[in-house]
This record gives sequence, structure tokens and C-alpha cells, in this order.
Amino acid sequence: MEWQAQIQGFILLIDQYLKGEISFSTFHDRYFDSMTKIVMETPEPVYHLLDGLLGAIDGCTDDPVLLQEAHYYIDSQTLHQRATQAANGLRGYISSSTDGDGNHPL
Repeated sequence: MEWQAQIQGFILLIDQYLKGEISFSTFHDRYFDSMTKIVMETPEPVYHLLDGLLGAIDGCTDDPVLLQEAHYYIDSQTLHQRATQAANGLRGYISSSTDGDGNHPL
């Protein structure tokens, strides 16, 4: 399935960011680019997980004024937590879709 390979690419990208192998700026640009190329066969729960992380990436800032003024903005620590959750959710979905039990964790 093409979507599974694509999701593996998202997991790799997220892991690179979490391990500090790529900068936030690189992660931001690559993630946004990857989201524009997502395949139509991507299961809806996976898409919603990816889209949620997209919003978190878009709302990440180190500006203390923005962090206090608007609920939308998050700091890098919160982004790290959300990225970890997303990667784990994607791994769980891939794992359950390949073992055939049909019980997806998302």
C-alpha cells in the first residue's frame, strides 16, 4: 500500500526532528511539503493525526507574547510531546494494519 510507505516517511521525519537530527525549520518545511503530497488512500484516522500535528507545527513559536495571548500557539516542548504522540500513533496504526487485527489505535 502506497499510504503505508508514505506514513513510514512521516515517522522517519518526525523521528529525525525528535532526535535533533534536523532543525525545526527543516522539519517544518519538509512536513508541510509532505502533507501536500499525501495520497488519497490514506485512512481518515491517519490523516487526522497528521493534520493535527501540522497544526501544532504551524502554531509553534518561542514568542512569549504570542504564547500568552492566543490559545493556538504552543512552545517547542509541547510540540515535542505532540510529535512523539503522533509518531507513536502512526507506528501503532501501521502495526495494526499489517497484522490484520483491524483494531486501529487512533
